[in-house]
Amino acid sequence: MILRELVFQNFGPYHGRHRLDLRPTPEQPIILIGGLNGGGKTTLMDALRLVLYGQRAPIDRRRNLPYADFLAQCVNTQAPPDAEATIELAFERVLHISGIEKLGTLRVIRTWRRGTKDDLTVELDGWPNEILTQTWDEQVEDWLPVGLSNLFLFDGEQIKELTEQETPPPNVISAIRSVLGLELVDRLANDLTILVSRKKAELGDEATQHAFQALSRQIEQVETDLQAAADDLEDYQDALDQAATALQTAEDRFFASGGHITEQLVPLKDQLDADKTEIRVQTQVLQDLAASTLPLALVQDLLTEAAQQGQHEQAQHKAAIAHDALTEHDQRLLEVLNQLKLKPTQKKTIQTFLEQEAETLSANANGDAWLQASDDALNRLNHILQHQLAAEQRLAHSHLIEIQTLTDDIDAIETKLAKAASPEDYERLRSERDQTRLQLNECQFNLELHRRRYSELERQQETSRKQLAEYGSERLTPVKIIRCWQQRLVSKKPLWNFVNA
Repeated sequence: MILRELVFQNFGPYHGRHRLDLRPTPEQPIILIGGLNGGGKTTLMDALRLVLYGQRAPIDRRRNLPYADFLAQCVNTQAPPDAEATIELAFERVLHISGIEKLGTLRVIRTWRRGTKDDLTVELDGWPNEILTQTWDEQVEDWLPVGLSNLFLFDGEQIKELTEQETPPPNVISAIRSVLGLELVDRLANDLTILVSRKKAELGDEATQHAFQALSRQIEQVETDLQAAADDLEDYQDALDQAATALQTAEDRFFASGGHITEQLVPLKDQLDADKTEIRVQTQVLQDLAASTLPLALVQDLLTEAAQQGQHEQAQHKAAIAHDALTEHDQRLLEVLNQLKLKPTQKKTIQTFLEQEAETLSANANGDAWLQASDDALNRLNHILQHQLAAEQRLAHSHLIEIQTLTDDIDAIETKLAKAASPEDYERLRSERDQTRLQLNECQFNLELHRRRYSELERQQETSRKQLAEYGSERLTPVKIIRCWQQRLVSKKPLWNFVNA
């Protein structure tokens, strides 16, 4: 599969129609695409995936959006509400046609509008191909399975962006801190805060110390619960990822085994029966035309010659009638000229002219009259040749094209039906897909529930730490601290105890 051209219109950040030439040359064997962040480089990769795989395209930014909503989101925001979005991909591939290998140029075209699904058209060497259009999902799965597409359709922008970000994503921050041991610094700071508060509390009375211990135990319990919640979050995230992978695997297996065709079995068979019925109707029309004057098209040249012969014979007949009439007329004219006593030269000139006219008419009147068709027959023949036969030929041609189109549709549908899963396999595949989908929904619900639980524990931890940090200042006023010092001096405790306190 050699990519040649990518064309997109009103797709993503690209307003209007744009064309990207992907043909390498010996001088420029590598094509590099660069641009600022957000300039639309990743959109090009998404366009490649979307035009090839449609609803099954592995596009990160789609996430769990319904396909129609995702397509509406892909339409350029500056385009009119009823604007059409288009992606076209032209590439070359060796095809096997009637046992012969041929390098063909294919063009895959997807078009859609906001709120509608996409329309797919596949062209082969510049001509729409119904069979490839009807079986495109199966065909592209044979050439480049969607599960392997990420090995070929990928970009390094995400890695580059990660190195350039001032603030990496939270999951990256957590991983880096864990690798570098930075979470130990945070824990040490928290422990020091607790130690300072504990030492301050020891300066207070017994009730203050008991209250401080209760608050410390509460913080420890919250931190324990928070750590457990973090572990649960990680487990539920892993479970969600596994469920998403399982669902994708189930959907790929469902598609590869023809389950999606079995789902469309009833409408496909109805369409097949309708096409076969329409072919019978079109064939009957052709049979009716064959019973009319259409077969005369096989001898149209002979009929044209016959029409010309008929016209020639009609002209001969008219010339013969005119010759007889003029001969008698010329005889009477000469008699009148004799009575006028014209000069011999004048009389000779007139007589010569009349003889020449008579010879011309006689020549036109002579010839083989083998057709001897009547005027009605010639008029009927001319009407057939000039009007009726041409109209019936155009009508027959249109019906033949319709029959060919229906035949291609039938071949495409029968090809699909041949790849449909059996009822037993379909039920098993559908059950697996539905079960994994339910598991994914359950994992999403559990993950969201524990995220809220984790956020609540974080708020409790922050509140408890704040209370602990402010505890000594609220409970131990300067007067209380001085009294504690006095008690220590009266009791004559060692200096190191006082310092430690």
